[in-house]
Amino acid sequence: MDTTNANSAKLITCVPSGGTPYNRLYVNYFFNYPVWQNIKYWDGLWNAAPYKDFSWTTTEVLDNLIDDQTNYVGFQNGLYSMVTPGKSEGQMQAANAFLLVNYTAA
Repeated sequence: MDTTNANSAKLITCVPSGGTPYNRLYVNYFFNYPVWQNIKYWDGLWNAAPYKDFSWTTTEVLDNLIDDQTNYVGFQNGLYSMVTPGKSEGQMQAANAFLLVNYTAA
């Protein structure tokens, strides 16, 4: 992806059961693992809006994209360590992600 003339890159994410503050979105964290330095992430993006069982949000990620390489997005369910094995209700699950890049006309 070439972001030279891009003026925004909005990542729209949709998740069921996303209304906990510990859910996390990562952008390109694979490139820094296991060092974890300069990793960009956002916590609590999905706030159970517009519905308790379904949330979506828009996040500006232009500064986190890497030119001419594959870019990665990761979702982390904030309840993963607090749920009884075999019981999944209330856990966030990544459903869809759309990256909309706007370019300045040359």
